[in-house]
Amino acid sequence: MTKRIGFDIGGTNLKAGLIEGAQILARVSEPTPHHAHEMITVMKKMADDLLGENPHQYPQIGVAVPGVPSPKRPELLGGPNLLFLKSFDLWAALTSTFGQKVAIGNDATVAALGEARLGAGAEHDNFLLITIGTGVGGGLVLNGETIPGTGAMAGEIGHLKIGHKVMCGCGHTGCLEALASARSMEREGGLPLRELADKARNGDANALSIFQTSGASLGQALAQVLLTLDIRVFLFGGGGGPVLDLLEPSLLDTLIEQTHLQRRQDFTLKPASLGNDAGWVGAAFLST
Repeated sequence: MTKRIGFDIGGTNLKAGLIEGAQILARVSEPTPHHAHEMITVMKKMADDLLGENPHQYPQIGVAVPGVPSPKRPELLGGPNLLFLKSFDLWAALTSTFGQKVAIGNDATVAALGEARLGAGAEHDNFLLITIGTGVGGGLVLNGETIPGTGAMAGEIGHLKIGHKVMCGCGHTGCLEALASARSMEREGGLPLRELADKARNGDANALSIFQTSGASLGQALAQVLLTLDIRVFLFGGGGGPVLDLLEPSLLDTLIEQTHLQRRQDFTLKPASLGNDAGWVGAAFLST
């Protein structure tokens, strides 16, 4: 069976793993060096550690990275947490290091690919993965394949406008991310998301209100997705999966109200299953 290596470049951690067929053989993680050439050196060491040797030929390699991957527009690569990658020729550096062309994809889209191949999306041909963390991201799968779109922005629902006059980190108002990200909920509640969720489950009215507002905001955004693409399956990754029980009631109420679908069983909402592995697993399945 074919071996594959996937990398997930995050602002804090650099994760990688080795897959053979549908089996995860090994995984490694290192702090992300915030210098491009040092990062490439660390990635080579991680690949060698995964393979248990210093190979003459590496297997297929894919990389998940924030931003809009395009060898013609390197200034769009990396996002605000990986500014050192802007204008760096990541494609050339990786190809030179590993002796082959390396596939690169947007991290949210690649995470959706991971869920489609080995995770909670494997039994669904069409779904949207919603990642809730510092921001709100998304990856779209149609007919079993990821749809990155023209500029790798398909499924990025965090900046859909939902009408609220709340300032978003992007500089605009009304974005979903400003009301439904883990960071926004933590800011509103003054607690880490897990502690805020514990308070809500214990009946704290303020904590419950925060999840109700965020859930309704997600419902508004997902209604736009459904009415555009008729997506009925939504997976929740990042911090979203563990708090889905708190978001779901107001999310479904809003989704039903705004799409004129009357039955809750018309929708499938469930946590993503790969957790922190989703990015590198999906990257391993990228093809060049």
